Amino acid sequence: MLEIVTLTITPFQQNCRLVINTDSSYCIVLDPGGESGTVLREISSRKLIPQAILLTHSHIDHAGGVQEILTQYPVPLLGHEGDREFRERLSEQAVYFGLDPAEYRQCPEPNRYLRGGEREELAGLHFEVRFTPGHAPGHLVFSFDEQELILDGCTLRAPLLLAGDTLFAGSIGRTDLPGGDHKTLIDSIERQILTLPGDTVVLPGHGPATTVSKEKQQNPFLGGR
Repeated sequence: MLEIVTLTITPFQQNCRLVINTDSSYCIVLDPGGESGTVLREISSRKLIPQAILLTHSHIDHAGGVQEILTQYPVPLLGHEGDREFRERLSEQAVYFGLDPAEYRQCPEPNRYLRGGEREELAGLHFEVRFTPGHAPGHLVFSFDEQELILDGCTLRAPLLLAGDTLFAGSIGRTDLPGGDHKTLIDSIERQILTLPGDTVVLPGHGPATTVSKEKQQNPFLGGR
């Protein structure tokens, strides 16, 4: 069974996720954006065994804690090549957002690049990688087929999307940051997210969960698609 534990961390209130295979206690760490001590304590308290770190994109609030996690758990890091510049300039991103650059270590390059279209297996879990630029040039989302889920303590059966900062409940990712483009983001959402089943549970990088059908009907940025 797949279990998702959400840790809302850093001043950005970013949703770091532990994606857990309950049959083995293996897990994937998704978007560790900072406050690594909090993430590491959760991993330890649940007796989890990290198998990989997965990045939707490499803005500071999603990649700022990667190096600290890797120091404790030297597992493979996977992400998109298009966000290399962000990983190399985490300290500059910190200055941009008024944060102390000394608190943010550079994020290393992934051990393996993902480009979109792959079917992956990590921690014994199977998912599809979809390329969704617009918020960031190397943004990815991760789609899981319908299955039994434990989502922050609640059990349900549904498809699942780890959406990063593409689509939020009632909103979309910002496109005013370097590498952002509004038209590209809308195209990514339409092609790669709204084509998923309507009952797909969407877990954004910030804020509450939603579903594909709800955002099709109610999201003001999508025009009732």
